[in-house]
Amino acid sequence: MEIKSVTTNIDGLKIRHLEGGEGDMPLVFLHAFFTNAESFRGLIGFLGERYRVYVPDYPGFGQSDQLETDWDFEQINQVMVKWFRRLDLKEIVLAGASFGGTNIRFLAPYIDDLVLAYILIQPYSGYSALKFSPSLVKKSRRISKLLDRLIPSKLGDFVWNSDNLMAFVINTIDPLQETERGFHERINGLRTARFKTFVHTLGEILSLNIDVKKYLTQKPTILIMSATDDSLIYDVTQRTFQALFPNITEIPINLVQHNPIEPLTTDYFKRNFLYLLSTIDNLTLKARTQMSKP
Repeated sequence: MEIKSVTTNIDGLKIRHLEGGEGDMPLVFLHAFFTNAESFRGLIGFLGERYRVYVPDYPGFGQSDQLETDWDFEQINQVMVKWFRRLDLKEIVLAGASFGGTNIRFLAPYIDDLVLAYILIQPYSGYSALKFSPSLVKKSRRISKLLDRLIPSKLGDFVWNSDNLMAFVINTIDPLQETERGFHERINGLRTARFKTFVHTLGEILSLNIDVKKYLTQKPTILIMSATDDSLIYDVTQRTFQALFPNITEIPINLVQHNPIEPLTTDYFKRNFLYLLSTIDNLTLKARTQMSKP
């Protein structure tokens, strides 16, 4: 199956996406923080018989251009909304993993008319749902914002590409030296974004707590969620997304390690493909029926 790398110009920014598959229904994946479109190649090949699969790189991630201002989720999604509409994508199944699921909360109000159903895979609802100590989260937030403010992009990118720095960062955030992934694989995980994008987005993520005063959409939604995730508090996350997406169907999984995301998405879809397809079919049929009502 051919998987194309396509670049689209959005207001002077080059936004790159991977695209493949023979199916009629568009399935769009939003990638996680420690990843980019490349980590979804295996999944595109696996789902391509059923869907036309699209995976964009966020601005500053993968091969997409970086925003040059102090952006937030709103500014990222102003670009992404134009990307969706430029590609003329309609009746989409929109899926997001981890940070990608988080970003659906900010993106949905602008493209809900294009979406049939949503899939949230281990979404992040804010720092109050993290299992890490609050003091560590606060320190990390301050450090990321300090680095973001003090280090210019060119200098940051130059240092960011140093193996020695990557070893220091990995040893700091991963002191147990996980054995499942080799050193260079973990380095490539960090290099999925430019330095400025990485530290700025990290600061935004660690400052985030999602407001649930009002639901986002009544569109059918699947929540793929684990109660044993090593990074996220299940109850807090579940309550947040059930409030935002009241027409939600939860599909529990048994997951211990949150990162890396690729084994979660690829292995999950392979093991649960037929069941997930039938669930999506039921949800999209329900959505189309609702849309056809006068």
